[in-house]
Formats: sequence, C-alpha cells, structure tokens
Amino acid sequence: MSAKKAIRFVSKLFEPTKVFIAILIAVIFWLTPALIQPSLSNTEKIRRPIQAYGGIPLVSAIQAHAPGCSNACQIEVCTKWVPGPSTACPNPGPGGGCCKKYGTECDPGCVDPPPVNYPPTISAVLNCSQSVNGWCTGSLSLNLSASDPQGQAIIISGTINGITFACAVNPCSTPISSEGAGTITYRVDSATGLAASGATNYQLDLSTPSLNGSLNGTAGINGWYRSDVILNITASDSAS
Repeated sequence: MSAKKAIRFVSKLFEPTKVFIAILIAVIFWLTPALIQPSLSNTEKIRRPIQAYGGIPLVSAIQAHAPGCSNACQIEVCTKWVPGPSTACPNPGPGGGCCKKYGTECDPGCVDPPPVNYPPTISAVLNCSQSVNGWCTGSLSLNLSASDPQGQAIIISGTINGITFACAVNPCSTPISSEGAGTITYRVDSATGLAASGATNYQLDLSTPSLNGSLNGTAGINGWYRSDVILNITASDSAS
C-alpha cells in the first residue's frame, strides 16, 4: 500500500462522525447494567433473587413501612438503591450500585403462628358480718372479681341455689338471702370465647330458734299439781 493510500485510509477511519458513533456504542454497552436495574417494577424487584441487589431485596419505602407481622417473619430490605457506577458507593454491588437506605418487610414465605389466647380468671370470697360455729347469722354476700389476660371484655354470671344472677360491674358483690346450706356457682366469659368457672358453699341462718315447754303431772285445783311435775322442753331452728 502506498503512503498516499494509507493516509487516506487512516483519515477515513478517524472521521469525526465515525469516532462519535463508536464512542456512543461503547457508552451504551457500559451503562446497560445500571440502566436495566431500576427499571424493574416493585413486584419484580421483590421476586428477583436476593443476590441481585447485594444480598437483600429492593422494595419501596411504602412497602417496608410498619410490617404487619411478628419480628420473626420480618426481613431486611433496601428502600433506596443508587444505580452504579456511582461515587456514592464506596463498596459497590452488582453493576456498581449500592443500597443507601434499609427497612423491613414481611417475608412472604414466613407464616406467623396464630395468637394464643389464655382463659380468663375469676375469684370468689364470701363476706359475712357475723358468724357462729361456721354459720353466718348476719348479712352475707359473695364478692366476685375476674380478669382476662388479653384485656378483652368479660361477663360475670352464676347461680345461687339454682337462681341465676349476672354482674353489671367487675368486681361485683351479690347478696345472699336464701337460708340454709347452699351452693353458689359462678363463671366468667371472655370475648375471646374462653371461660372459667368455680363454686363455693355457704351456710346462712337468719331465723331465731324456737323453744317450747310442757308440764306433766297429777293436776289439782287452781293450777296446782298434787304430784311431782316433769317439765318437757323442745327446741328447733328452721335453718341450722
């Protein structure tokens, strides 16, 4: 090849238009990985392999706000991805980009166990103003107190010798007026659907005992007896 032909070939090779096109093609190939990453939709970002974003999935900040699952089912996510190459990424990940802000979201593959509800509790105390030999001879009432571990609404009810009652407040006091030995049953029902129950016995005597006497002997006149007299005494109580 002559010197003139070589000069013409080199001059054509380095024409400004051809040089510009070559540089443009090189830049497009260099930026393609960075341009492709942020173009994915939020759903696609979540579904992409975790390794595609340096070890964590990339989601929006709205998706990562206040996850509705337990801590055991929360995973770390990236909410702000800087595409690379970028001077803001001292330790760049794939494509030269990096995550600048993190959050948490619910792992779609993790299922929280159903919450465990515990039954409510109820306690009962008999309150007597006066008692003799285990019998209440004054005013008697049953004090009931109940609670629910989950803080749910509760209802207290029961029976006194088969007669039902319900408490409008908690704790509550239920008066007892049925004399004799009796049984009180009580229960608490929670809004969780669970319940607890119990029973207690009582002895109440509000009636005064009765006393009767009679004389037995040979009667005379004017209320006098002409023989030894025997006094017969009987006593009874309707309750105790």
